Amino acid sequence: MDIDYWLDELTTENKELRLAAIEMLGLSGETGVTGHLVEQLKERDEEIRAEAVEAMGALNDTMAITYLMDAISDNSSLVRTSAAIALGKLKDSRSVYVLERALNDKDIDVRWRAAEALNAMGCNPLK
Repeated sequence: MDIDYWLDELTTENKELRLAAIEMLGLSGETGVTGHLVEQLKERDEEIRAEAVEAMGALNDTMAITYLMDAISDNSSLVRTSAAIALGKLKDSRSVYVLERALNDKDIDVRWRAAEALNAMGCNPLK
């Protein structure tokens, strides 16, 4: 996989290509791309932000944990849901508090994914 190609595509105006680039970087297994994915969290487009969050979860890079914990408070329920899923994949105890707070989110998908993440970490989301 040509990481440099996908990194270059992070700045394209073509949204579909950019989403593909973010996904490919997440699948690359290269934790060195985390900083580039974090930059995508600043974008206005919720799909771009959600894809970046998913990619960080796929990388399984604990360096992303604080960004994912912040993302669970995003204005977009799509991003919050993606953050809960990603945090569940990382299974980092630092995220328990934000996942517990997400159990009260106004969006049912966020609540559901937060409960799944907590369950995956061995926490009882129903306590």
